[in-house]
Amino acid sequence: MKVGRNQPCPCGSGKKYKHCCANNAITLSGLKPRFIELLSRDHGTPVLDETFIDKNPYKELSAARLIYSAFVMPGIEELAHREAGKFINNRGADEAEQIKQASPEILIKMMEQGVDSINNILFEQHLLLYSEAVMPEIISKLRNNESDFFAETAIKVLRKSKINYSKQILEIIGQIQDPYTLSLVNLLLGFIGPRETIQTVWQHYHAFKAAYPLETFEQGPLFGLYRFQERFYSIIR
Repeated sequence: MKVGRNQPCPCGSGKKYKHCCANNAITLSGLKPRFIELLSRDHGTPVLDETFIDKNPYKELSAARLIYSAFVMPGIEELAHREAGKFINNRGADEAEQIKQASPEILIKMMEQGVDSINNILFEQHLLLYSEAVMPEIISKLRNNESDFFAETAIKVLRKSKINYSKQILEIIGQIQDPYTLSLVNLLLGFIGPRETIQTVWQHYHAFKAAYPLETFEQGPLFGLYRFQERFYSIIR
């Protein structure tokens, strides 16, 4: 779908397209035209009060819920991996050694291909060891990413990073082509984005909810809004 230069930017920033993502435009082939159109609409001023929470409950089963839970309860995922490791004999041992010896460039390639789930924590730890080298590349690759593993790993390490990359993420959010990746990025912004980011996540929530009624893509932005409500409740209320 073609966006006029004077129309609202599809990224949900509230700015005109020509003043936002026009110079970095790509074909959003992975997103429904209906979604792009809805994202450009005005969905009003975000009101994250108890009424919103009550009227927009989360779904019991979604990847976004699992990731949100891991974010708000640090250590749970690590504990689960340690317990699982007790019942697995040497699974992923060779790959673990590769991870330990990998350069930042190799780690990025492994991230694109995926690693054994038993090595997820180790893999994330080594990405964080090379944080300044890999994070800009990870953010750039989110634009054309189609891998669930890449998207999930990306937001986990970006959340754990000592550097806040919300500004860099907002610069490319309008170029992300994959709906699942975009959904998770909105979840992440709820944790690391400034208050001004709430409008962007609000726009994505309403667009996902209407354009993908049979999917759970809206859950990422929804959990992002939940987190914004917790972080800025006294301001928003």
